[in-house]
Amino acid sequence: MKRLLILSLTCLVLASCSKEQTAREGIPMRVDPSLDGTKASITTETLQEFWLNVVCPADDKYSYLAEFRKENDKWDVASRMFWKDENASVDYCAASFGGHAFTKEEFAGSVDLAVPADQSSQEKLNSADLLTLKKTTVSYKDTKEGILPVKFSHGMTKVSISFTLTDVFYNAGWGLTLDPITSVKLKGANLGFSFQPETGTVTVKENSTADVTPMPFSYKPSSAKSKNAIAVYEAILPAQTIKNGSLEIEFRIGSGDYYWKNIGDVVLEAGKNHTLYVITAKIPPYQSYIRDHRYVEMGHGLKWATCNVGAENDYDNGILVAWGETTSKNNYSSSNYTGAAQDALLPADDAATVNWGAPWRTPTKEELNLFLNPDEYTCTYVSDYNNTGIGGWTITTKISPYEGNTIFLPFAGYQIDANRFDGQGSYWASSLNDNPANPYCLVINPETIQLDGAGYSRWYGLTVRPVAN
Repeated sequence: MKRLLILSLTCLVLASCSKEQTAREGIPMRVDPSLDGTKASITTETLQEFWLNVVCPADDKYSYLAEFRKENDKWDVASRMFWKDENASVDYCAASFGGHAFTKEEFAGSVDLAVPADQSSQEKLNSADLLTLKKTTVSYKDTKEGILPVKFSHGMTKVSISFTLTDVFYNAGWGLTLDPITSVKLKGANLGFSFQPETGTVTVKENSTADVTPMPFSYKPSSAKSKNAIAVYEAILPAQTIKNGSLEIEFRIGSGDYYWKNIGDVVLEAGKNHTLYVITAKIPPYQSYIRDHRYVEMGHGLKWATCNVGAENDYDNGILVAWGETTSKNNYSSSNYTGAAQDALLPADDAATVNWGAPWRTPTKEELNLFLNPDEYTCTYVSDYNNTGIGGWTITTKISPYEGNTIFLPFAGYQIDANRFDGQGSYWASSLNDNPANPYCLVINPETIQLDGAGYSRWYGLTVRPVAN
């Protein structure tokens, strides 16, 4: 009885194997993947996975949706594929994008995808590279031993950002061996797109912008012979047209923030490279920190804060304070004034010292007046500072070795009683006029920058730009 049972089980296994073989009998089908160039990131050698959709019109049993992965330099697929016979022909298309698992429905229709915003490494850059093979028809007789040629095209655009750091960087000792650029952001490009695998068509999705972090690709240091250094960064984006002034590159060198915008439309084409050239001819400011607040050295032994008391960025207003008071309020009037009665601003009554700590202080009228010396400083009115929409004045020093260092004074407004006056700015000095009711202040508006010692009562609400020795 036991012998008969074993024999019966053996026949069942054999029958099962025979049925599977019958279902898949035919001529083995293999693939030969390759790329038509290196216009983006992935190459034939670095391709690691892709999806293949095969349709056999004569017999759907020989249609396949298969994922191919490279293992030990060999392509592996979950189940074998076959040609129906020597007279068979198939339609096929293929795609690869950042590990996305394509479905039959997506191959037959479309799928919404997006390139990642973080492309800061080779692996992350590769994940943004779309590979596509549009629908192709081939017969077994036209192949070499049944091998499907899967020749991919790049569906995205590779964007190279080429930074040229001119001789002023070499002369100042920047970037002589290593890339001095510490961060790069590409802004204003759409990242989303609709993809149709059968046609290989990519259509960018509007309103899908995000800040892209590109990958550092190469750096050529400056030298005595060629004083220009070249840094190249790479990103991958969907094909699109970016209108004049809509594409921005924000980058940082040392403690200096730099901005670049496109002049004229930028046209990105699928499967092609596009290079953006950024030439930088200004060394970063000599900046450091005192009590976690950044400063710029502008000469005369003074360290000027890069923002107002109560502000986080150089274009922020900060707080308004009455002279000798240290906090803001809703109404600035003579009746609620509690400021210092003395003729000098003491540390306990100084908004800069109290809010930021010593050695920060409110500048004297003599220190503010330094900025009005055209032999040492350049004062420039700007209506839109670094595309923030904020107006104000930049002050740039000519004093060695700080030439080019700049601070920005925004139109932070001022207030009398409950009435706020915007579109201009007034910055307290620690010094009083001969009339102790009127401290000095630096007044800025679109027409002028000047020192005023009579027009502002000490109980008005003005801004403070701290300074330290």
